[in-house]
Amino acid sequence: TDDMLRLTFDGSEAFAQPGPLRLKLNADTVPIYSDALAYRGEWSPDAGKFLFEPVDATEPHEGVRLSALFWLERPEQEDAADDTITLERLSGLDLFAVICASTMNSRVHTPQRLQRQLEFAKRVGDSLPVYRLTYPRRHDLLDKVVHTIESALP
Repeated sequence: TDDMLRLTFDGSEAFAQPGPLRLKLNADTVPIYSDALAYRGEWSPDAGKFLFEPVDATEPHEGVRLSALFWLERPEQEDAADDTITLERLSGLDLFAVICASTMNSRVHTPQRLQRQLEFAKRVGDSLPVYRLTYPRRHDLLDKVVHTIESALP
């Protein structure tokens, strides 16, 4: 799915597992992807988002070994003329905060759940490099964003 990543571990390696195969798209991005997607309805009429599935959603998918994770962030000040893309490897408290913020369920806070959360955050941080990727959200920059990601991979 577009907003969830299921992770499993085999020893010290992390694997991304398939989740629900769906995308939530804003109306302005639907034409870009419409040939590869099957319309499944409105996600939220108030939000203007539509739910799609890949055309090949019935094909079996297997887990894929991960070599890094990327935290996507918007620039603090979005300037239409600014094409700056930055990539920063996280460590220490920044690393911990990003992993926990990405995986925490604020409604479940039992001591056992919090312990599992902290153990999971440590395991992710020990297994994978995690980067903060900051870029303007513009389609014309996506090739540069991909190149930036690829340059960080081993």
